[in-house]
Amino acid sequence: MKSLSMLGLSKNSFSGEFPPALYNMTSLKLLLLSFNYFFGSLKSNIGLALANLQRLYLAENFFSGSIPASLSSASGLLHFNIPFNNFTGNVPTNYGNLNSLWWFNVLNNNNLGSGAPDDFSFITSLTNCSSLQLLDFAKNQFAGMLPKSITNLSTQLTHLLIDQNRIGGNIPEEITYLVNLTYLGMGLNLLEGKIPTSIGVLSKLEDLVLESSQLTGELPDSIGILPRELMELPSLTDMLNVSSNLLRGPLPLDFGNWSNLVALDFSYNNFSGTIPSTLGKCLALEQLYTQGNSLVGSIPDFSGLKNIQFLDFSSNDLSGKIPTYIENLPSLLNLNISLNNLEGEVLVQGVFRNASAVEVYGNSRLCGGVHELYLQSCPANEPEEPKKHVTVNVLVIIIVSSLGLLLLLFLVFFFYHWKRLKHESSSSSLNFYPKISYSELLKATDGFSSSNLIGTGNFGNVYKGALHRDVHCDLKPSNVLLDDHMIAHTRRFIQFWILLLEIFTGRRPTDEMFEDNMDLHRYVKMPLPDKIMDIVDHSALLGGSGKDASVESLNEIRVLNFHSANVDHSALLGGSGKDASVESLNEIECSTSILQMWIIQLCLEDQEKMQVLKV
Repeated sequence: MKSLSMLGLSKNSFSGEFPPALYNMTSLKLLLLSFNYFFGSLKSNIGLALANLQRLYLAENFFSGSIPASLSSASGLLHFNIPFNNFTGNVPTNYGNLNSLWWFNVLNNNNLGSGAPDDFSFITSLTNCSSLQLLDFAKNQFAGMLPKSITNLSTQLTHLLIDQNRIGGNIPEEITYLVNLTYLGMGLNLLEGKIPTSIGVLSKLEDLVLESSQLTGELPDSIGILPRELMELPSLTDMLNVSSNLLRGPLPLDFGNWSNLVALDFSYNNFSGTIPSTLGKCLALEQLYTQGNSLVGSIPDFSGLKNIQFLDFSSNDLSGKIPTYIENLPSLLNLNISLNNLEGEVLVQGVFRNASAVEVYGNSRLCGGVHELYLQSCPANEPEEPKKHVTVNVLVIIIVSSLGLLLLLFLVFFFYHWKRLKHESSSSSLNFYPKISYSELLKATDGFSSSNLIGTGNFGNVYKGALHRDVHCDLKPSNVLLDDHMIAHTRRFIQFWILLLEIFTGRRPTDEMFEDNMDLHRYVKMPLPDKIMDIVDHSALLGGSGKDASVESLNEIRVLNFHSANVDHSALLGGSGKDASVESLNEIECSTSILQMWIIQLCLEDQEKMQVLKV
C-alpha cells in the first residue's frame, strides 16, 4: 500500500478519526475523504508523512483542531480543500513556499481566526504563491482591517471570497491589480466607504458580491450609485450582489451591457427612484431582487425575461396595477410584491395560480386573485375593459360631434358664399353695358338703312346689325343709351323709367307729336308741378273701362300721386256723376304725391340720357 498514489473515499458514510494507516502511505498524491462523517484532528506531522501529496480534499466532515503547519513541507501541494469542518485557530503563515499552490479553500470552518492583529498574516505569506487562482476563507471568524497585501496576491487569481467574517475597512482601489478576477465576494462584513470606481477595470469580473456590509455614499448623477466602469463590464455573466448595504441614490439606467447576467441583487439598501426598464434587456436573468429599498413608480415591462425564476419587488413604495405580462412569464417560480402601494385586480393565471408562490400582502387596494390569497372581491364596476369601452365611446362622441359642427359651419359658409356670388352675378348681369360708340351703331346698320329694318314695334323701329366684337343683336332707339362721353350702350331690356312714363302718359318716344325740339322728356317736364294731370292718361288710371270706379280700381291707382289743384276727381273716378268717397279721394291725392316725386327724380337724374330717344 505504500506505493498507492490515489485514494478516493468521498461521498460515503465513513466515520471515526482520520485513519492512522493513511499516514504510512507516503506515495499518496491524491486523497479524497469529502462528504463523510470523519472527526477528530489531523496529526501535526501529516505534511512530513505525506510529502508527495498534491491534492487534499476533506470537505464536509467533522474534523477539528488546528490546521497543521507541516503541510508546508508538501511542496507540490496544488489543492488544499477543507471547507465545512470545525477547524479552529489561525491559518499557518508558512504556506508561502507552496509555489505550486493554486487552490486554497478553508470556507465555512466557523472558528478560524480570532480577531487578533495577526489574523491576516497568512495572506501576506500567500502572496508568494504565484500560481494561486482561488482563495476562499469565507464564513469564518476573521476580524480586523482588510490588509492591503490582499491586492498583492497572484495576478492569476480568479476567485477571491472573504464573505461573512468581521472584516472592516475600505475596499482598496488597488483591488484592480487582480486583473483576472471573475468572482469577488466581500459581502456580510464590516466594510465601509464607497465602492471604488477602479473596480470597473476588472474586465473579466462575472460575479460581484458586496452584500450586507456598511458601504455608503452616492456617486455623481452621471454614473449613478454604481461606478460607470462597473456598469460597462460586459463580463458580468453570473451575479451582481450589492444587497444589505447603505447604498443610496437612483439605480443606474445602463443595464444593457449585462445581457448575460443570471442573478442581480441590490436589495436592502437605500436606493430611490424608479426601477430602470433597461433591466428588461438582461435576457438571461433568472433572479432579480429589489426588495427593501425606497423605489417608486410602477413595475416596468420585463416581459422579455423569459428565464426569470425569482422576482422580488417587496418592501418598496411601488404603485399602479400588476402588469398582465407577469402571468405569462413561463419560468417564474416565485413572485413577491408585498408591502407596496399596488392596486387593482390580482391576476389568476401563470404563477398566480399557486398562492404559495405569490406574496401580495401589505397592498390594501389589491383585490381578487385566487381564493387562497384571501383578498377582497373587486367591485363589479371596476373591470378594466368596461372602462376602456366607456373611454372609447366618449372619444367617438367627441369626434363625431366635432365633425358635425365643422360640417355645419362649412355648409353655412358655402351657402352664404354661394348666395353672395349669386347676388353679385345678378347685379353684374343687370349692370352689364357693353360699350358701343354711335358711329359703330351707324356703321352696323348702314346708317339705319331701311334695308336693315326688321320691323316697327310699340317702342320704335328695330334694325339688324353685325358688330366686329362678335356681338349680334336687335337694335332700336330705346335699347341705346349714351354716357357722359357720348359712348352708346346697348341693353337687352327697356329702361324702367321710360316704361313708366309711357304707361302714365299714354305716349311713346316715337309718337309723331315729338318733332323739332319736343320729346317725351320735355313733354313730361313742362306741366310740372301744378299741371301734371294735363299729361296723365286717365284711362290708365281707371283701367279704361269708362265705368264707375270700384274699390278695386281705386286700389290700382293707390301708388299714384297727382297733387294738383286742377285735378277733376270725377274724371279720375270714371265720370259716372257719382261722388267719390272722401277716403278714395284721399288715397288718390296721396298716390299723386308719390308719383310726382318719382317722375321729378327720374327726370333730373336721366335728363341727358333721354336724348337717346331722338335716335
